[in-house]
Amino acid sequence: MEKFSGILLRMLWQNPKNSWGIGLVSPKYPTPPNIEKSLDPNSTSPTKTLRVVGIISPVLQNGEYLFEGAFQIDPKYGPQITLQSATLQCNKDDPNAFQSFLGGQIGVRKAKLLVEKYPSLFSTLEKGPIPDLDNTIRISLIHDWTIITQFAATIEDLNALHIPQTFHTKIINLWGNSASTKIRENYYNLIAIRGISFKKADEALKKRQETQ
Repeated sequence: MEKFSGILLRMLWQNPKNSWGIGLVSPKYPTPPNIEKSLDPNSTSPTKTLRVVGIISPVLQNGEYLFEGAFQIDPKYGPQITLQSATLQCNKDDPNAFQSFLGGQIGVRKAKLLVEKYPSLFSTLEKGPIPDLDNTIRISLIHDWTIITQFAATIEDLNALHIPQTFHTKIINLWGNSASTKIRENYYNLIAIRGISFKKADEALKKRQETQ
């Protein structure tokens, strides 16, 4: 099992239903020996990359993650990590991470212009409306970014519990960081979430039991 930090450059593919996907990562130094050996020393690319396969949620392009998983050489795709976990490492005041998040929401060009105009952009948005951004979008961005940064570990745990990503925000809004504990105590607590029926809660429980 390998454990290392790296930058998620982009997702090559991802299933929107369960967050399973393939990501391209730039490992940070120092890297585990197996990974270091697999990176081509003759590569002309300024960034040496590695594929990671598994559940990655939340996805933040150019965000730093702590990855843990099994190293293997795939016959077709070469060196890669089959993930056991991918934990986002950032805080809400990280300007580079917030700009990356913003670019995915409102477009890279507009995000760059806002960051250049407002150096402490997230703090500025928290204080109130700005003329360059619709207020409904501003409120939504603050809410989503706060959840991503404060509840990254909880989101990762919800994925491990086979809870559909579409319900993560609702679950966190209701239970916060105690969400995974609440679900582990009794999967049928999930029916308190609007949109989750007894049947859906039962399906999630069975999927978890199958993987144990």
